[in-house]
Amino acid sequence: MAISLAMTTLNATLPDNAIMVEEAITAGPDFARSIDISGPGAYYAGRGGGIGQGLAGALGVAVANPDKPTVCVSGDGSAMYSIQALWTAAHHDLPIVFVILANREYRVLKHNIDAYRGRFNVESNRGYTHMDLRVPNLASRKSHEAWAWRPSKCQNQRTLPQPLSAPSHQRSQR
Repeated sequence: MAISLAMTTLNATLPDNAIMVEEAITAGPDFARSIDISGPGAYYAGRGGGIGQGLAGALGVAVANPDKPTVCVSGDGSAMYSIQALWTAAHHDLPIVFVILANREYRVLKHNIDAYRGRFNVESNRGYTHMDLRVPNLASRKSHEAWAWRPSKCQNQRTLPQPLSAPSHQRSQR
């Protein structure tokens, strides 16, 4: 599914009072064009160019706003920096829906390398060493289920779970 369509579809399924936590990075422009933010306190994102804050940031937003659903949109590469946040959200039964955009690469890092090469007129016959996330498969159902998550693979509008306001995890077993 094209990112622009994914963001438009996501927007159509969001509850009115959802708080968005965004670390979409290369999908950020589509997120900004498509997602309606209801006002102050309804949108959180990192600043400064680092990656990996999205999932962990969603934990803080959900704890601070227990009466509102939190929806976190992150790229798969960024999610890998704080993937343990999935366990924490399930363990504390936080009302978070995690939307992980799976482009199977650290795309923003590839863009940065291209910018560097262009700026300094550096030619390279090498690809993007260690920036593809295809093997092993990050979207493995078993890895998510180990943290009590019910992952849904959405490849088109019909496969997006409804309603999106329900957390993506099973209640913690204590």
